[in-house]
Amino acid sequence: MKLLVPKLAVVTGANALVSDVSEAHRGTALNLLNIFFGLGGFATPFVSANLLGKNSTRLCQLIAGLAVVTVLVNLLAPIPPPTSAQSFVFSDIGSVLGRPVLWLCVLLLFLYVACEVGVWNWLVQHLIAQGVPQVRALNVLSFGFALGLLFGRLAASQILISVSGLTVTLAASVLMAITTFAVLQTRNPTVAWVLTFLAGMSMAPVFPTTVALIGDAFPRMTGTAIGIAITSGWVGLAVSSRVIGAIAAGEPARLKKALMVLPAMSVLMIAVNLALRAVTR
Repeated sequence: MKLLVPKLAVVTGANALVSDVSEAHRGTALNLLNIFFGLGGFATPFVSANLLGKNSTRLCQLIAGLAVVTVLVNLLAPIPPPTSAQSFVFSDIGSVLGRPVLWLCVLLLFLYVACEVGVWNWLVQHLIAQGVPQVRALNVLSFGFALGLLFGRLAASQILISVSGLTVTLAASVLMAITTFAVLQTRNPTVAWVLTFLAGMSMAPVFPTTVALIGDAFPRMTGTAIGIAITSGWVGLAVSSRVIGAIAAGEPARLKKALMVLPAMSVLMIAVNLALRAVTR
């Protein structure tokens, strides 16, 4: 929890800053920004499995060093102050909280982060329970899911130049339901890698594109609206892991059943996307 608060501040601040870079291509800019989330997700399990010998202490030391570098970059970067439209004005909060589009985006990010973090937290344990060696399971997470997120956001940054964000998130939700279900049906590590990569590709555009939809819907109090939605996403992190863990009850054989929560949440995302289309017409 202590680490979650600063992480949430960094994620919210970075997305709010990039959201203001180009109003005409907000979705493209945010997908390009979040490529680096996928890059970090790729590097961490790869380094842990192949370079640090799965030593969690050395991994934490590396992360701490990178955090120091991040602080230095922030101190030296010429970041402009917020515009008047971004600034928090208490009297305007009602116009933000009273709009259904915000709460639908909140729900969408809640479900999405629950799915994505469900993969980060549980995929390796699931693969090990299916008989896949730990190092290979970590590489499936790194070269499969994380790499899929990276390439998926790169592709989405181009697609969003000509396709609406609502269409992209709806298509992604449908593909998420299919691919997350398929991942759970195989014991073959090669097939698991392919399906996990496709799951990462499917999930990739949802978070940054939803943030872009919020930026488009709230030209004033943009950072506040984005912050509320992103915070709800991290609540999804806590809920999904608790639900999956409760269903699995510490039994590896039950983890496959517990992870069916992921395609189920993806189906709910389809419904939320359709509701978003209705309220934004």
